[in-house]
Amino acid sequence: MFDDADMARIAALQQISPVRRLRQIAEAISAETDLPVEDILGTSRVRVVAQARHLMMYIAHREGFSFSAIGRALGLDHSSTMHGVNSERLRRMEEPEAKPVRLIRAAGCR
Repeated sequence: MFDDADMARIAALQQISPVRRLRQIAEAISAETDLPVEDILGTSRVRVVAQARHLMMYIAHREGFSFSAIGRALGLDHSSTMHGVNSERLRRMEEPEAKPVRLIRAAGCR
């Protein structure tokens, strides 16, 4: 699944604090979706905002951050983070074109 270069990149990214990395990911998503970063990082339950937040959690988890670390950075329980990541996974299976690969790449994940 991951080659040596990917693993080295993931290890380097894990040196960044989860709060800072989540903000970087949120900024990339914000640039693509025109949603404010504060909304993505906030607690809004509006569908489009929640989906952007789930995408952020999904990317962070793919980079190796634990559910607990992501949850702590966002002020959420680890189970809420698990739900967000799983929601994004399911959405990707149902709608493969929902969020283009370039958005994940823009957030710094392969």
